[in-house]
Amino acid sequence: MKHAIVYLLCGLPGSGKTTYAKKIVDEQGALSLSIDDEMIKRYGVAGIDYPTEKRNEYKSNVMEIIKSKIVENIRNGQSVVLDFGVRKKRDREYFRDLVESNGAEMQLIYLKASRALLLERLNRRADIEKGNNFIITPDILDKRIAIFEEPNNENEKVIIQD
Repeated sequence: MKHAIVYLLCGLPGSGKTTYAKKIVDEQGALSLSIDDEMIKRYGVAGIDYPTEKRNEYKSNVMEIIKSKIVENIRNGQSVVLDFGVRKKRDREYFRDLVESNGAEMQLIYLKASRALLLERLNRRADIEKGNNFIITPDILDKRIAIFEEPNNENEKVIIQD
């Protein structure tokens, strides 16, 4: 059976996780799992299709579905790209344990970008997606920056975005 690799993409909104996930899918034939895509598929857009207060509850439901998909694909020898922000070290450790306890290898890839670049990309995304996705405002970005735990000594590969 083929040995599965799980690529855990880590970074703030706008850091290039989705673009990098597509690259891995194209180059490695990995399956891409995105919490944002799964949320939209199941519930729609926060603030448009459902109240934003329900986002954490719905996200928790989606995470359980994604975890089972990770394990199922590992067992089938299928590599997976996890297109998540994974802001907390404990969450990255959880995924590493999940992946390795199911016999796969995890590669943590940290996409690092300046606040200015993140804002530029998020503004561009908001213009393109108008109403089709959850919009990250500068205030929301700053809150996410404040709680983000940058990977350090987690066997991560760092990709500087500029």
